[in-house]
Amino acid sequence: DEILAVSEDVMDILEEVGGMEEITNGQEEGDAQIKLVIKKDEAMKYNLTVAQIYSEIAGSLSTEKTSTTLTMNGKDYDVVIVDETHTVDRDNLMDYEFEVTVTNDDGEQETEIHTLDEFADIEEGKSVASIGRENQTRYLTVSATTMEGYNTTLLARDVQDKLDKYQAPDGITIEIGGESE
Repeated sequence: DEILAVSEDVMDILEEVGGMEEITNGQEEGDAQIKLVIKKDEAMKYNLTVAQIYSEIAGSLSTEKTSTTLTMNGKDYDVVIVDETHTVDRDNLMDYEFEVTVTNDDGEQETEIHTLDEFADIEEGKSVASIGRENQTRYLTVSATTMEGYNTTLLARDVQDKLDKYQAPDGITIEIGGESE
């Protein structure tokens, strides 16, 4: 997420300026995440769309399915079937197989098996642990404590100078708040 990357850049700037400790963006608890990037042109060679790929993988991630409801003594109970025989996880995701129908050179339809790694890549990252919202705008707060013997106002001036030179992506703004507002 761009906002997370920018907050980490701001933390680096605070570290670089010095005189501050306990620098945080509150995202230390963020979970590791993987992002599946579909190469659309490659997928289309096998008559697969991003939506089809997503739908099939999403369905395989769910191992529990409610099959029926059992009524005993006037009380309803869901019957849940758990299938853990072909679970998809990080280690085997790219080996996930898609059965596709293609037309051969003779004009006949035939079925082929292709694995996800033929038309997708994995990008690893970190999820945002928490994100604030104000007036329907998402924000992250980067905070720091001024170390003993340093002047907060002077540090804020140095930070502002560096932030003025920083090129944030379109749609992201950086503001200094707290004691230096």
